[in-house]
Amino acid sequence: VPHDYSALFDEKQGEHLPGTREWAFTEVLFWIDDAGAPQLFWLMGGGGTGKSVLSAEFLLRTFYRTAAWHFCRHDNKEQSSPASLLRSLAAMLCHTVSGFEEMLGAGLDEALASTDPKTLFEALFTTPLARVAAPGRNMIILIDALDEIPKEMQKPLLLVEKRAVVVRDKLAATHRRKGEAKPPRPVVRRED
Repeated sequence: VPHDYSALFDEKQGEHLPGTREWAFTEVLFWIDDAGAPQLFWLMGGGGTGKSVLSAEFLLRTFYRTAAWHFCRHDNKEQSSPASLLRSLAAMLCHTVSGFEEMLGAGLDEALASTDPKTLFEALFTTPLARVAAPGRNMIILIDALDEIPKEMQKPLLLVEKRAVVVRDKLAATHRRKGEAKPPRPVVRRED
């Protein structure tokens, strides 16, 4: 079951000041359709610089191009666990990618019981995405505040994410500049 982010989305989207951070929206929108661009768009910034606000506004502007999204939260450890994140994204893909749910395949119950990010990623992303038809346009998966994932789980998830960028969808993520987790392939680092 995907997590319900409606209250957080409304809060963060309501904090967006029209006309601000347009450089970021321009770059992300260009990145989505640029076939030669890396599959990972990693936006980094200090705490409180508006990454979650930008993510909410970006989701509003590109909802029709967003296959799944997840907002990690420091005040909700379960929702920010890698297993929860991967399960929630996969549940959204069942609704946004035609044929995805049917391609999840045998062994799904066993995989869902796992908390290992690699096992979950194989069962919930690699296998079904290899079987479904391409949607005909680039879709994105948006993950906000990866630095809010419990520190001991950041490295295993980032190793899985390195593999995510070779799957079909593009991945947009936000992260604070400081912290233990390091992005696997930073693409954009603007300080505005």
